[in-house]
Amino acid sequence: MSASLQWLLIIGTLFFCCIILVMLRRKSLNLKYSMIWFFFSVILLLIAAFPQIVYWLARLAGVAAPSNIVFVLEAVFVLIVLLSLTMIVSKQNEKIVKLIQSIALLEKRVRDLEQQKEQQE
Repeated sequence: MSASLQWLLIIGTLFFCCIILVMLRRKSLNLKYSMIWFFFSVILLLIAAFPQIVYWLARLAGVAAPSNIVFVLEAVFVLIVLLSLTMIVSKQNEKIVKLIQSIALLEKRVRDLEQQKEQQE
């Protein structure tokens, strides 16, 4: 890897970290969801600073071209993000169902109370 590409990757990763911090400050991104982005940006920063890691991982995995291991790492990253987003959506779906049930029960209670009041008058 050339030194200019290495510096470009390091600067790009630091810029990405700054974007995450700005989004956290503006409350556009929740802290618990931003942790995965920080984790992977640190990994990307390590790989950019020490490209020997990619070559070592390629030899360890038995991959001929180090660029292939980068694609594998990207695919793993995408799968982890998709899994975490699926977990978030599932939890939100459960909360929505509980809220809808609570609202329905409250509406029924209000209707029953209104009927009782009308009958008393």
